[in-house]
Amino acid sequence: MRPKINELDVVRAIAIIAVVLIHSTSEATVLPAAGSLLHKFFYWTNTLGAFAVPVFVIISGIVLFYKYYDQWTARDSITFYKKRVISVVYPYLAFSIFYYLFNQILFSQTVTVDIGAFLNLLPWGKAGYHLYYMILICQFYLLFPILMTLTKKSRLFERNLALIGLLIQGGFYVYVHWFHNIPHRATLSVTYFALFLIGAVIGIHYHTIVKWIERHTLWLMPLAILTGCLYVGLNWSLKYDQVPIETTWIMLAYNTYALLMAVALIGAGKHLMKLSPKVSTIMLRLGKASFGVYLLHPAILSLYKRFFPPSGGVAAFSFNILGGFLTALLLTWLLVEIYYLLKKRIMPSKKKSMQ
Repeated sequence: MRPKINELDVVRAIAIIAVVLIHSTSEATVLPAAGSLLHKFFYWTNTLGAFAVPVFVIISGIVLFYKYYDQWTARDSITFYKKRVISVVYPYLAFSIFYYLFNQILFSQTVTVDIGAFLNLLPWGKAGYHLYYMILICQFYLLFPILMTLTKKSRLFERNLALIGLLIQGGFYVYVHWFHNIPHRATLSVTYFALFLIGAVIGIHYHTIVKWIERHTLWLMPLAILTGCLYVGLNWSLKYDQVPIETTWIMLAYNTYALLMAVALIGAGKHLMKLSPKVSTIMLRLGKASFGVYLLHPAILSLYKRFFPPSGGVAAFSFNILGGFLTALLLTWLLVEIYYLLKKRIMPSKKKSMQ
């Protein structure tokens, strides 16, 4: 078994902060007067956080191929699927039910249970605005045993993993962009296939690649940030300045930004653990709690916005948005930590129960 990659929890921590930031600033990208300084600030802040979802996809590729590459056989597929049903499908169903009821109670103070309507929400993660990611990641889990088996059986397939991902994702983009639109693209694995398989390559050769990343983090991070600024600038120019920009350039900037951020954050995580153990300990805890924070934070944020709607001048509005972000992140994190503590006490580990 390969040792655990602790720095990936630092990456998860930063990515989940970006997720909460996106959701807590979403209203602030449309409520201030278009083109105002406040509007520009929140638009840039919100859009710069767009690396979060593709970075989580890259991390998934890294972790899965890193963990299973050395020991995988096709017979492991059944065990893999069983584990993922427990770790992903069950939470998805539970939180879909929760948000189906929660949103009705919060916004209409009534509850109507329509089984047919609820079942129609499940295939695309529509019970909660953030649950589409669960559908996306489930597709990668379904495909992983096939991809892993092909990787182990064919050296040619393994050598060309990144190229295969680029061809699949690029081909899909060409089809939907120039020939025929396909709904729910953000929920389809092919939208992020190159990033997932690039993550796979990093995972297979992790210890070699991470040494290179550590040596070059000082220029990788600024390059990632500059690429992110390019991505936001292109979006702004197209949307508000009416510059006729081919959206393909925006898509290329988006994927490049996400990949560079993933790589740079891995390096930053490695350096942080060496230079500041106290800060890295906090980030590692948040990274471990990131799945729970992802699932629960929209509920806390919705409650905050319900009882503390933005009002007043620029300062009051800005502090309200900041309050929503901090409440959604910190309170949700606290609730997840309490859950883990209670779970540890109520359900002791198998090792302890056998003693």
